[in-house]
Amino acid sequence: MNVESQPAGPCRLKLFVRAEAAETRADYEKIVGLYVGNSRLPGFRPGKAPRPVVERHYRREIDADVHSHLVGRFYRQALDEGKVAAVAIVDVTDILFTPETGLSFTAVVDVAPDFKLPKYKRIPLKVETPAVADAQVDERVNRLRNMLAQFQDAPGDPAGRGDLVQIDYDAACDGKPLKELCADCGGLAEGKDFWAQVDEPEFVPGLALALQGSRAGDSRTIEVAFPKDFHVESVRGRKAAYQVAVKAVRRRVMPADEEVCQRLGLKDLAALRDRTRQDLQAAAEAREKERQRQEIVEFLLKRTEFDLPQSVVAEETQLAVRGMLHDIVGRGATREDLEKNREAILGAATTQSKERVRLRYILARIAAEEKVEVSDAEVDARLKDLAARYRQPVEKLRATIEERHGLETLRADIRAEKTIDLLVADAKAR
Repeated sequence: MNVESQPAGPCRLKLFVRAEAAETRADYEKIVGLYVGNSRLPGFRPGKAPRPVVERHYRREIDADVHSHLVGRFYRQALDEGKVAAVAIVDVTDILFTPETGLSFTAVVDVAPDFKLPKYKRIPLKVETPAVADAQVDERVNRLRNMLAQFQDAPGDPAGRGDLVQIDYDAACDGKPLKELCADCGGLAEGKDFWAQVDEPEFVPGLALALQGSRAGDSRTIEVAFPKDFHVESVRGRKAAYQVAVKAVRRRVMPADEEVCQRLGLKDLAALRDRTRQDLQAAAEAREKERQRQEIVEFLLKRTEFDLPQSVVAEETQLAVRGMLHDIVGRGATREDLEKNREAILGAATTQSKERVRLRYILARIAAEEKVEVSDAEVDARLKDLAARYRQPVEKLRATIEERHGLETLRADIRAEKTIDLLVADAKAR
């Protein structure tokens, strides 16, 4: 076999591969033999048709199988002999084969980048020691009290912040019912026996907070201005007048400290504050650790520039775009919003994807230098964590990941995380 290569762009090679007839004959004979042995042709017993007849009848199928088999075999051999670190096949063209002359074809492949690592030992790293203030503990304990609060009927009492108010309402805009102007606004236009909490966030901007001081039996007209970025497009920038009838008020009654502690299985307020402080401290330390990891990542990216395989970036960009679209749609965006921001979404996804791919190559090289390995036990532990998060059996999740050929990707992700943690542990505090 003869292989020649030439650059075809950043991280891209064009391979010219030729295999002589002697190298391809055995494979060709085996494939033709299978067709002869399994032939079903009129006038002949199964598997007994003469070879020339079979070759003539199945010429197209034989050529396709021979091309597929031989190109695959000699492509892999060409990579091995040329020590080409291919990451994707971009194209295979100019396939020529005859039993007498052998095989030739041209393959365009993307290859892993060749680059110089920055000095990654003892990276200067800002290290902070998180501390939890008493005010933070107070805020978290008060939040727990609010979560455990109960609501009781308060006939005749004015509604205060945090109370529940039962209302009937309908809205008008420019003198017309809002439901006639905006067919897709649903519950924004009218409601019956709706319980609104006098607090933020509000279902209708400015409506719930305007109910402070109202009593059962009251009627109010509340002017509402929908912001220009409101999640329902048809009411963006509109002003509406809401006619509201207050039917009932329920007062939020805060639980006593003893009740809060009892429901949480703690003996007293001091124990509650201790556990709250520990939880806040653990969360703060986790955030600091993540900040340090991100600082290491930014250090590596800033000091390591190189070309990237186009196909790998394109695949990563597709994943990023899908993720962004899922998030945007989840926040209530319409098809028109997506189309309007199409270029911005694609640009952000491309930039993000290039950084991810570049970081992946950098960390893989450092992992190889530092001999960072991932054990099967670490993979199993990660699968167990993912299964718990997605609430499905571990074996089912493993089967799904293996079916998508994602187990090695999972292993690579764990290896990258271990590499970053290694760099954080080795860093020089500044």
